[in-house]
Amino acid sequence: MIVLCQNYIYEHLYEDIPLDTLAELVDLHPSYLSRLFKKETGMTISCFILSEKVEEAKNLLTFSKLSLSDICARLNFFDQSHFTKSFSKLTGETPMKYRAKYGQ
Repeated sequence: MIVLCQNYIYEHLYEDIPLDTLAELVDLHPSYLSRLFKKETGMTISCFILSEKVEEAKNLLTFSKLSLSDICARLNFFDQSHFTKSFSKLTGETPMKYRAKYGQ
């Protein structure tokens, strides 16, 4: 069940992914799915989604010329500030520094 949720997340990174949608997918109550997901993966569903979105952002920063605002919008971050804070928290550097280091 958890793998099914993870696959759904990978396939829908560019969309909003509500907990209710994942719960319906595996026919579980949202709070039970949350507990089960954390138990099996060691992270909450929202942390997993954020982590995967940041990984995708790293790819976009490295291999595309998209602006930060475009990347932020495509990956459904609340705003560019939220994107930068989340990215920095998970990678230890800002998106601009990451692009300067690894981008084309």
